[in-house]
Amino acid sequence: MISIICVYDDENVLRANLLNSLKNQSAEYELILVDNTGGLFKSLPKALNYGGSKAKGEYLMFVHQDIELIGNNWLKKAEKILTSINDLGIAGVAGMDFNGNPVGFIIDRGKFWGSPIKEPKKVMTLDEQLTILPRKVFNVMKFYEGFKWHSWAADMCLCIQLLGLKAYVLPLPVSHNSSTLPILKAGKIEEDDLKLWMRHHKKHPTIYKTTGIVTFNTLLSHKKPQKTSSFIRPLTSLLKSMRYRYRIIYGDYKTMLDIVVPCEQPSIKGIKLSTSYSVGISNKIQYLLASKRIGVHADYIHASMENPPFRRRAFDIIIVKGCLEYLYKHEGERLLNILEKIGRRIVVWVPNNGLPMSPAYRCYRSIWHVNELKNKGYKVYGSRLIIGTKIKNTFRKYFDYVGTLISWHLPRFSRILIAIKKLDRV
Repeated sequence: MISIICVYDDENVLRANLLNSLKNQSAEYELILVDNTGGLFKSLPKALNYGGSKAKGEYLMFVHQDIELIGNNWLKKAEKILTSINDLGIAGVAGMDFNGNPVGFIIDRGKFWGSPIKEPKKVMTLDEQLTILPRKVFNVMKFYEGFKWHSWAADMCLCIQLLGLKAYVLPLPVSHNSSTLPILKAGKIEEDDLKLWMRHHKKHPTIYKTTGIVTFNTLLSHKKPQKTSSFIRPLTSLLKSMRYRYRIIYGDYKTMLDIVVPCEQPSIKGIKLSTSYSVGISNKIQYLLASKRIGVHADYIHASMENPPFRRRAFDIIIVKGCLEYLYKHEGERLLNILEKIGRRIVVWVPNNGLPMSPAYRCYRSIWHVNELKNKGYKVYGSRLIIGTKIKNTFRKYFDYVGTLISWHLPRFSRILIAIKKLDRV
């Protein structure tokens, strides 16, 4: 039997995600909820150790409140896989191998992370969203309570290797329905990364995590931010003041509709006008809750875009970001046709020719081209030159300034396409 331990601080998020996905599980399980809404625990490892000490199952699953298990047989499959691994020390659903490659396949805040795997894979570290420890391991080694909110799973992965055990990623998908901003309230991740490196740097001078690489140089760069040279500063200010691009993309709008994707919500919040009225729509209540937690939109609607509850030309602008590439081509085309009926301006961000926006996000359901969007009546611009991805960090900031100007006018050579379509007001 698996004991599920969850430390939560938002009951609505807990119910919509984890508890909702546990309702129809075919396997027997034990649920231990640790209420931290009042901030009783100032350290997540302490809360996890507290909950784990009450568990009675053979395996202890420590999971975030915003995780949704995909499939009613998730726990049954997990237990079967876990019992088949002889050197199991800790398991999870996403991690990084010893070469710095992402392992696992999940839906991370509305985007596909990693690539599907068919069997358990050994990794260096695991992501903290979901980890499973055999009871016999937890009885010998608890989570190190010197961490605040981050790096405790990576620390456990490296510690169990000293016992001759291994960390594994399981071929079981989950949906991580969080937003990126609430992590700031949990404390700076660099502080916990420093503790992690200090504990393991003699054996592992380079530690690969799903949140980034931890080395002496990366930690040093956090402590001493790089200063922009006097020659570059005026150019930076000039680029930031290019409001004409903002006007080209967004125009003058008073009403906005956003197809909510949790990972994109901080950026959507950044482009909103203070005088505008915005609405977020999704068929997943989990996505709406993630956006509502950081106060992105004025209103939220839980509905499908198959039959949207809006009149013709109801919105001045409709934002489609981090969405189109994760739909099948016929679904994406149908969505665009629907949006063109209810919006006056459609703005779409989509990877150019299926190029991944980052090494972790590599799986898309559809590929979109410049000519394809132009044929649909969209004016297409570009962002982030393709050749800029292999530039060394020391030269990247200089290249990015020039690349920003070039990619805008050469979308075919850009990593991201920005497609804009203006429609009649009647």
